[in-house]
Amino acid sequence: MLRSPALYGVTVDYQDDGPLLVQKRADIAHSAAVLSEKCNLLKYERHSGKFQVFALSNEFKLIPVRQDEKVELGKLLEKVPIPVEESVEKPAAKINVLLQAYISQLKLDGFVLVADMIFVQQSAGHILRAIFEICLKRGWLIPIRAALDLCTMVDKQLWASNTPLRQFRGVPADVIRKAEGKQFPWQACSSSGTQLP
Repeated sequence: MLRSPALYGVTVDYQDDGPLLVQKRADIAHSAAVLSEKCNLLKYERHSGKFQVFALSNEFKLIPVRQDEKVELGKLLEKVPIPVEESVEKPAAKINVLLQAYISQLKLDGFVLVADMIFVQQSAGHILRAIFEICLKRGWLIPIRAALDLCTMVDKQLWASNTPLRQFRGVPADVIRKAEGKQFPWQACSSSGTQLP
């Protein structure tokens, strides 16, 4: 952007922002989010800057919040790692909670809720891959990485902050807790030959 400022619309105001052009990149992200919201790809909350991916997708418009699911959704809302701002009365909150429950490998009681979670998980994979492809074609590097990370988390049922040991059944919980408690990246551990306690 600094080599061809006119091409990217980098005016003198932005050039004073430094070599990273943080404000210009934020403006580009904001413009992309507003455009995506107009196309009903996502809901963009301008005040908090948070995205609620999937909430406005036509794939989920027929998923209701049933009266008998509200208690279990409330319990799941307390267990999921990323806070959900909406109440469990809204379908967007249900979709968000079910996707997080899937990644976290939380157990569900209701058969209908399990079916909804599977539908959300399968649809999330398609939607996230589509978002990845859009970002790839546009050359947006940071959203590409975020979309790819989300695709991987859904595919592997593993949060990026979790140790890969969670993929294996039978690994004692205290070993997993120790591995994740060290705040030591798994890649560094596996490449350096370091052994976990």
